[in-house]
Amino acid sequence: MTKATALTRSGRLEEATALIQSLLHPAAPEPEAADHDVIDATFTRLDSPPPVSKRKTTTQPRTNLAETLRNIAAGGMPAAPRPTAAALSRPEGAQFLSLSHTSVHGTRTYRLYVPAHQPKTPMPLIVMLHGCTQTPEDFATGTAMNTLAEEFGCLIAYPAQPSGSNAQKCWNWYRPEDQVRDRGEPALIAELTRDIQRNYPADPARTYVAGLSAGGAAAVLVAAAYPDLFSAAGVHSGLPAGGAHDIPSAFGAMRSGARAKPHARPVPTI
Repeated sequence: MTKATALTRSGRLEEATALIQSLLHPAAPEPEAADHDVIDATFTRLDSPPPVSKRKTTTQPRTNLAETLRNIAAGGMPAAPRPTAAALSRPEGAQFLSLSHTSVHGTRTYRLYVPAHQPKTPMPLIVMLHGCTQTPEDFATGTAMNTLAEEFGCLIAYPAQPSGSNAQKCWNWYRPEDQVRDRGEPALIAELTRDIQRNYPADPARTYVAGLSAGGAAAVLVAAAYPDLFSAAGVHSGLPAGGAHDIPSAFGAMRSGARAKPHARPVPTI
């Protein structure tokens, strides 16, 4: 595989394809000559595995190997399928609402999951910030948070970052105007959260923010800017608050790491 990778990077895609195919489908060994001294009989192997039942599978069309190699060589990966209606199914009585929030800081649409089985007391609220190129539906499917909401009785909000605010739908965690309280995206997410607290049975003492990748970096910023609103933060593959101030420093932080600016009031983070 090392040789195949080298061939791909040098642009010799047909050779790389042939090499990988030869590894995946090696030539069958030559049949051995018959041994006339072998006793012809029926044997039962005691260590044989049980027979595997044949299951019906559905085959989806695949991208050919050469095209996949070209995409990987160009720095991309095969696209994941978009979530289907079945993947976002919910129990009777639950709601997965499509809502919109507008304030002086801007407008964002969002999805809000309201579980069917609600406790009598106000529920925890978790604000989930998706990664680049994702949608709220992608994030809900990939994290299975709606299922957990039913189990534990939580409200789950999924704000959407539109392509008009970032071409790749990334939260703009690297811009100075989106890193502080009462400005930019932190203020927008905070006001959206307060909207939910006003209109749904959300517990202000148990309101949290979490995110993945660019959403993880944004979650750290939002929690640092609003420790009075968010009790804790969850981060997957994110970056420290204030670790970049423009696009070049953002790539530098993603490649080599970055130092965080000290928080005025630390927030528990996982």
